[in-house]
Amino acid sequence: MEKLNIKNQDLLEAIYEMEVLNGKARLTDVAAKLEFSKSRANQEVKKLKSMGLVVEEKYGPLQLTDLGKFEAERVVFTHQLIKTFLIRILNVEEDVAEKDACAIEHVISEETIQAIVNQLEKVTDSIGEFSLKEAEGYLIRKKRLSELKMNKKAKILKIQGGREMKKRLMEIGVIKGEIVQLVSIAPFGDPLEFAINDFKLSLRLKEIDNIIVELLEEELYGR
Repeated sequence: MEKLNIKNQDLLEAIYEMEVLNGKARLTDVAAKLEFSKSRANQEVKKLKSMGLVVEEKYGPLQLTDLGKFEAERVVFTHQLIKTFLIRILNVEEDVAEKDACAIEHVISEETIQAIVNQLEKVTDSIGEFSLKEAEGYLIRKKRLSELKMNKKAKILKIQGGREMKKRLMEIGVIKGEIVQLVSIAPFGDPLEFAINDFKLSLRLKEIDNIIVELLEEELYGR
């Protein structure tokens, strides 16, 4: 899956918040929230659909897929983490922290996120309505398999996507709970070779985008 841009992230966040608050997210409401025209919002939604992050029945509400919800929660957690840090550690006023968090959340690095978590652990165990541990899980520990770095190890948490893809992955040994390690990448970045137990297998990006993993403790920053 291509890297999410600012518009993608804002749209996912808006859909997620509407699903949580209202139980559904309609295109017209999302467009109004983001101050988009309906045609522009429709174009942006089409991009998310092509990434497998959103589905929409004819005349029905927008719905996040499992992968879409995963990505949306990462955006939401990042925002809350930065906002809490600005307020609790730097004593920034809440309205200023809210605005600054919106700007920073799109460009912050994983290393900085870990540093913020380390600081917040000293003063609180929550960020907004979420626990700090839950946020750390989504922002540091949990990843799509396509984001795993060379030679890093992780545990497979969940296999998403369609039934046929899930079946194929399970048949070749990609099973929940297994430890996986990225060992090589093809010259053009696809496919990628992984080690699982005592064997190696090559997987396409479109397959590993649908696999959620959790980094092993020894692979985490600053641990």
